[in-house]
Amino acid sequence: TPEQKRAAQAELKEAIAELKKSCNDHLAAKVVGTFVDITGPIMELQAAALAPLAPAEKSEKFNTKAADFSLHAEQLCRVAEVATDVGCDEDPKRHENLKLSIESLRDATPMVVYSAKTLSLNPDSESAKENFDLVKQQWVTEAVRLRTDVDKCVKPTDFMVESEKKVKEEGEAAMALMKTSPKEAVVKVAMVQKITNRVLEVTDAELDNVGDCEYRVKLVGHRANLEQAIKVAGQATNDHIRGQAKDPEGFNKSITEVHMNINRIKDEMVCFYLPLPPLPDELPPPIPEEDEEEKPPRPPGPVDSDEEEDAFDASAPAPDPVEAPIEHAAFKLRQETAKYVEEDNDMITAARKIAQKFQQMAKYTKGRRELLELGATEEKSEFSSMTDMINTCKEIIALTKNIQKHASMISKNCPDKRLVMSLANSMEPIGMLSQQLNIIASVKASATGKYNEEAEVEADEMLTINAQNLMKSVRDTVRASEACSVRMMSNPNANLQFKRRR
Repeated sequence: TPEQKRAAQAELKEAIAELKKSCNDHLAAKVVGTFVDITGPIMELQAAALAPLAPAEKSEKFNTKAADFSLHAEQLCRVAEVATDVGCDEDPKRHENLKLSIESLRDATPMVVYSAKTLSLNPDSESAKENFDLVKQQWVTEAVRLRTDVDKCVKPTDFMVESEKKVKEEGEAAMALMKTSPKEAVVKVAMVQKITNRVLEVTDAELDNVGDCEYRVKLVGHRANLEQAIKVAGQATNDHIRGQAKDPEGFNKSITEVHMNINRIKDEMVCFYLPLPPLPDELPPPIPEEDEEEKPPRPPGPVDSDEEEDAFDASAPAPDPVEAPIEHAAFKLRQETAKYVEEDNDMITAARKIAQKFQQMAKYTKGRRELLELGATEEKSEFSSMTDMINTCKEIIALTKNIQKHASMISKNCPDKRLVMSLANSMEPIGMLSQQLNIIASVKASATGKYNEEAEVEADEMLTINAQNLMKSVRDTVRASEACSVRMMSNPNANLQFKRRR
């Protein structure tokens, strides 16, 4: 039954969302644990190559550190490969950059091991030292670039949640070990410092991403407090080890303060990125002021043939993408627009009309080709005329410009630069595809009554590809616009309210 089908779709959608969240959490945990210290193993490898030990002992130590370094580099690459599958969000450019970074790091790793081996056999050679320093610097550069690309695939909120958990775990272990095994406690404190440095890096990236707003001001304050807290924790650790601590609980308090400051940054980010609750279906009318004059009712606008929504069932099966590709793309666009209340949202109205007009155009081109194959004179079919088709293309182009105008307005008022960039990438192809549509329509209009099968097939193929790409870009722009609208501090246009249907 339709009710059972909708229930199954809702259950499947929920399961997919849970799976995606689980994958994102797993990726964030891997990134926090693996990328916390990317240069430590290569520094240990260098120290092993220069260690003043007996040849047998030095060789054994070097081989161990070389294996550890190679394993560390491979772990970085494997976590990055997970990020390409989980965190790229269908961004081909980011996916490609990450693949190149992984390949570069894998290529650089054997060169480091070979140079370190040469340095181990010739520790007094200046040329061996210079060569290793050069190769090491190249490897570190590639590793930092890989870490930067991976960080872009992880949501900052997920990163902060996992970092807060890790700092709490390492901090509690440090406080417990300080009384029984101070050396092991120092190792735990060093891990807290490394994680904190990563938190500061991600916070800096987030500050670069957002514009001037209250969220940025609070984040700057929390970052400054965390930077000060980690310095105090380092000093408290040294004082405790040396027996110079004035307050016996000073070490524990300093570690706790680091954790609390990371927790504040996490809470601030989670609160900022938390989806807003849906607006009620009916908002109460504003209470007029006593001196306010009653405004005259707004006159009705002109009637448009596409103004009223047709009976569209979003749960119905989509048209076959092979037999009816334009109708299939139009159906997908209609499914997207059906998620929102069309009232007070000109972008949704325009997107819905684009889908309808492409459906009309698909019917006309199919009917025209059938008539011409029978030797008819083309001027008129049961759907429309060629002149009407040209006018429909012009209407679609006007609607796409309307969508671009509204999307640009939303992007100017969104403080999140990542979402703004995503919106810009989504609507960038619309202008070019609209121009192509105009050219294709002109080509089809130039055809005379004499049927040319090759020309008709070629023109229909161009129209099909253009329609699919244009409607996909419109669909992506609607999604990106809604994401940006959630982050907007204020909406300057009352006709761009994204309200999801219940």
